[in-house]
Amino acid sequence: MSALNLIAKARTALLVDQPFFGCLALRLNPVIDNDCETAWTDGVSLGFNEEFIKKLSMPELIGLVAHEVMHLALCHHTRIGVRKARKWNVAGDFAINQSLVGSGFMLPSRALIDPSYAGLSAEAIYSRLPDGQKSETFGEVRQPSNKTPAEIKLEEQKWQIAISQAVTLSETMGKAPADGFARMVQESLSCKVDWRYVLREFMEKAVCNDYTWLRPNPRYLSQGVYLPGLYSRDLGDIVVVIDTSGSVSDSQLGQIEKEITSMLEEFPEVSIMVVYCDSIVQGHIELSNTDLPVSLDLLGGGGTDFRPAFKFVNDCEKPINCLVYLTDLACDRYPDKIPDYPVLWVNTCDYGYPDPPFGGVVRMEPEEF
Repeated sequence: MSALNLIAKARTALLVDQPFFGCLALRLNPVIDNDCETAWTDGVSLGFNEEFIKKLSMPELIGLVAHEVMHLALCHHTRIGVRKARKWNVAGDFAINQSLVGSGFMLPSRALIDPSYAGLSAEAIYSRLPDGQKSETFGEVRQPSNKTPAEIKLEEQKWQIAISQAVTLSETMGKAPADGFARMVQESLSCKVDWRYVLREFMEKAVCNDYTWLRPNPRYLSQGVYLPGLYSRDLGDIVVVIDTSGSVSDSQLGQIEKEITSMLEEFPEVSIMVVYCDSIVQGHIELSNTDLPVSLDLLGGGGTDFRPAFKFVNDCEKPINCLVYLTDLACDRYPDKIPDYPVLWVNTCDYGYPDPPFGGVVRMEPEEF
């Protein structure tokens, strides 16, 4: 069997047994690179030496792919900065390998494991490693090539969105990543990002699954660039739930109005349902391209309970593409059943409450409103 076929088989196995890793692995383009010693990834490609791949057992190969995915899930490819590449790879390996093995993965024989580094980030381990340390590794992580710092930050934000989606998928399949991975991944997701970018990418990925030249992408027309626009074959509602218990300020509401307006302008066939909820659903409105510009009100002002909004949405019996929930997370009453659609929680005020048991979380930074 060719090395490419072996890689495909390993990714399929991950998708079935470990969907968090499998979903992220499918984002990578396999590339034969016999100049490298083992394998590498830069967030776009999964490069590998054919002979190295063929020498691995299937469990070891699955572990190798999971190893590379975990580097990306923790954004090791974007966090390297000016650090020495080899030393950073060693630090990253120490940060992830013990958790991988502890979760049942089998890694190639050169896996770096040191219990004294358990629970530490790659940055913390890097600071403790001596310069010039000789350590045999496999599966290196590389910084995205030929990218500006702004483009690297954009790459990190894209992966954080992909991580949120992979977590949701794995939870929906009843195969969420182990607690250790959940903690490590949450640390990655908690890195400061522009919530508006995350929100836009989240909603676009939920509703768009094809391209058309009949409606060009409006983002690039002003630059004289004509590119096909995204559209959805299977239309469903986008749901935006606003916690009206006092979690959302008027200025934050104004930001949301702008984002919803922008989405309806860019995707006129999409419908957005806004649900107002504190401890009960206080009301809802359904918005389309004919309702621009969007104007919202804050209805309610009581306590907080997340369950009524999800029940209301489910009772509507309408196809849902995704749900965005704006709240300060000051509540521990969640639905017993994980929704079968992607959920993004926009944390409007970081009071330090635990993150929800499902979905992705992005922080609405104070200086942005």
